[in-house]
Amino acid sequence: MKPFRHVLHINKDEKQPQGRRPWATAVGPLFFLKKFSEGLSSVAKDDFRRDRFCRSIANLTQEDCDVIAQGNHTEAQETIDQWESSYHLYELLVSTFIPLVLVLVLAGWSDRYLRRRLVLLVPLVGTAVAIFVDLLLVAFPRWSLEFLYLDPLLTSLGGGPAVFEMAAYALAADTSDSTSRTHSLGRLTNLRVLGTALGTLSGLEIQRSSSASPAWTFATSLGLEVLGLLYVVLVLEEEGGGEGDGGGRGGEGGRGTRGRRTRR
Repeated sequence: MKPFRHVLHINKDEKQPQGRRPWATAVGPLFFLKKFSEGLSSVAKDDFRRDRFCRSIANLTQEDCDVIAQGNHTEAQETIDQWESSYHLYELLVSTFIPLVLVLVLAGWSDRYLRRRLVLLVPLVGTAVAIFVDLLLVAFPRWSLEFLYLDPLLTSLGGGPAVFEMAAYALAADTSDSTSRTHSLGRLTNLRVLGTALGTLSGLEIQRSSSASPAWTFATSLGLEVLGLLYVVLVLEEEGGGEGDGGGRGGEGGRGTRGRRTRR
């Protein structure tokens, strides 16, 4: 049974903290939910934004916009493409520089106090608010077109994928020992890729095979984000500790090793 224990990273001699549930430090399900939600909503956001540009800027009917969406380009397509390019540039700048600053600030704070759950909550809340705004735009189509620019701004103010993945990987590293840390981080990477792919494929299938309103997709993504928030608040646990405490299994193991060498 030794190889089997090695694969599962089971150490029967290792003492687990009293009262800790075995799944309490499993960040994998949260990672998958988050990435599935992002992939699912990204498809609906692209189609919804393109439709709003077509109907609000080019002043075309829904039938004309459907013709353009099918690849039959018209003169109005050039105007729509220009607005799409401007929007993508704005989204790129906002989603790059704001999370860049937040990562530098939150990473130092999180390492100092070993508080990963709060850092996980920040991007979840930001994305949930952004999707809720998208739902309002679907419900109130007469709202100004500028409200579309709130989505990348609100997502970035929460740190976006950069802050979320940073905190998730940090928590996985804190709650794994040196013999399984790389494997744990590798599993998270696989869940990130799998969740994004399945979410995107699901969104494409919904858009292709049904005439459902984007509100259904946004509502599903919002539900997944809320489920992730509940998972962090009610289920997920962290190692805790603070400045100078060492924190985590790695820190504890290091102090124990140095202590044994000193006694010898």
